[in-house]
Amino acid sequence: MNDLEILLEICNDVLEKELEKMDNDAILQTLLSNPDLKSGARVFYNKMLESSKFKDENYPQLYDYNQEIMNKLSVIDFSNLTFDFLDKIMEDAKKYINNISVKEINQTMMSKKSYEQFDKLNNLPEDSNFEDFKNELEKLVNFINDDKKVGI
Repeated sequence: MNDLEILLEICNDVLEKELEKMDNDAILQTLLSNPDLKSGARVFYNKMLESSKFKDENYPQLYDYNQEIMNKLSVIDFSNLTFDFLDKIMEDAKKYINNISVKEINQTMMSKKSYEQFDKLNNLPEDSNFEDFKNELEKLVNFINDDKKVGI
């Protein structure tokens, strides 16, 4: 075993010991402190804010619905987020994402790649764990960031 492998093993052991000391909400806070996730969440929120301003005769019910969702999102305190509250957010997000008008609008506002990832995130199997969700969300955030770079 070379020095790098030994160091990696030691780091993994230390990380495992420290994670054992933390409760699930503290671990969640550690995950949410990732700057890429925070940045991606801001980009996602801004995209939602942009779509929440959309008012069209084809989707009259969407404007009020978007305002309701945006109001819920605007009061989330990510620095004190718990798993129970995260579950509630996820329930609300799933209802929102499954709204047919929201799907139609997102298809027009996102690149095909971003929308497909958005849809994939929404359709994760029931037995998916938080790590699966986190990985798929990171992919979506990266695609949305790419969209932003090319002006979509």
